[in-house]
Amino acid sequence: AEAHSLLSPSVPLLNRHALLKAQAKEYVRQSQVRLILQPIAERLVA
Repeated sequence: AEAHSLLSPSVPLLNRHALLKAQAKEYVRQSQVRLILQPIAERLVA
């Protein structure tokens, strides 16, 4: 339920904030995916 609220039109969080810094070094991007994006994705499909 919490993860789905991130995608709600009334909470434009994902439109205002990047979840991954595209210009970061590769090891930083990999850490961001593992620590930030992967847990969010897992909650969305649960």
